[in-house]
Amino acid sequence: SGGRIEKNSTTTGACLQNNGTGTVTLSGGTIINNNVSSVSNVLYNNTTGKITSYLNSIYGDITNNHSSGILNIDKGAVAGTYTNKGTSEVTNVALSNSTSTSGHVRNINNFGNMTVTNSTFTQTSTYACNGCTDNSVGIRNNSTGNLISSYNTFNITNDYGSRNRWLIGFENIGILRSSNDTVNLNNGYRTAIIYNSTSNQATVGNITSTITNGRENIAFNNQAGILNITSGNVEIKNSYDAYGVGQYAGTTTSNAINYNMHDNTYSRAFYIAGGTLNTEGGDSRIYATSNSYMVEHSSGTVNLTSGAYEIKAPTTYFTSMSQGTLNIAGGTYTSIATGTANGINMSGGTLTITGGNISMTGTTATGINASNGLITIGTLGGGVSTTNPYIEAIGSTSGTGITTGEADLYFYDGKVVATTTPRSGFLNGTEDGYDLKEFTDPNTGYKYCILDVTY
Repeated sequence: SGGRIEKNSTTTGACLQNNGTGTVTLSGGTIINNNVSSVSNVLYNNTTGKITSYLNSIYGDITNNHSSGILNIDKGAVAGTYTNKGTSEVTNVALSNSTSTSGHVRNINNFGNMTVTNSTFTQTSTYACNGCTDNSVGIRNNSTGNLISSYNTFNITNDYGSRNRWLIGFENIGILRSSNDTVNLNNGYRTAIIYNSTSNQATVGNITSTITNGRENIAFNNQAGILNITSGNVEIKNSYDAYGVGQYAGTTTSNAINYNMHDNTYSRAFYIAGGTLNTEGGDSRIYATSNSYMVEHSSGTVNLTSGAYEIKAPTTYFTSMSQGTLNIAGGTYTSIATGTANGINMSGGTLTITGGNISMTGTTATGINASNGLITIGTLGGGVSTTNPYIEAIGSTSGTGITTGEADLYFYDGKVVATTTPRSGFLNGTEDGYDLKEFTDPNTGYKYCILDVTY
């Protein structure tokens, strides 16, 4: 209890090493290891014993080395990397790490069962590389790891002049459950709140994040596995590329997440290159100085269920797709461009719209422009709606609702409004006894088409 333990020897070894099955308790002191060798630690729990640290200031690395070992840290501060292979609880601890050289840096490297609560994570880097793949990570949860994180704050920054490192809050390869955490990332080459990279699962609830001055920012990056995100607020600003979700494989579900992207060159709510992306709820602003997307879609399946999204840029896109599936069941999607407002551009794939409100506004605007693929609007049977789904293309010079080249179009419900042409191209099918007819709104002068009874 109390006092100071300091190791200045250049030989390997820890300040305190527990090699047995007993319990060591340290409280209210300072422990320093001045030998920075990779095999030197401040605390080292080698086998099945237990180490408890309470209100200590620890300078150097910590290792809980055995799968049956226990190492708990309550209050105090840790300046170094903590590697856990057993069972561990970290509560009310200030964790910090920094580097001025190459290599990955982590506050915690977890291989075991770990619970982290009410703690702060701080990381800085001043290493001068350009576009390197070195990572600054708050917590890396490895394939054998089972991590529970709640009410923690991560501040990870690169203090070198250029954006030269990957900055990641959670790098997950195991099982991760995060709730009420805050992740702030600044000046990274690539950044992610969650980087989910294997077939395991990450579950995130009530996340708060601010990402600033990054080159390529993907708030939730799912390379594989299952990523479930429920409620939260994410701000991405003053950056080159901004993405809410990057979906590459597996399944991502984003529910009630509010994305606020502004002062970025390019902004995208969602990017999908494989797997399945499900979204529901949220109130988001996707702004950019060059162009912005609702969904950038190269393959895979996207299900948009509800939520309110506003997209602003000189050039806007709802989506561009050449393959894959896009299902829109509800939600409000408003796109405002100072130039061209591109709606759903299709050269292939399958588009189904059964509900929602899609509004495209610019000098020129399009709702759906399909050279190929399959388009279904509404649901066959069950009565005809002339209001839902709703698609409008309002351009100051021209606005086209739906254009189909070689694409197949089936229209069962809804309303399409445009300043010049609500629909052009072939109609493959509609409800029995109905035709898709064009009218002019006497108040606005806009043209629209809806299903009307065949005479």
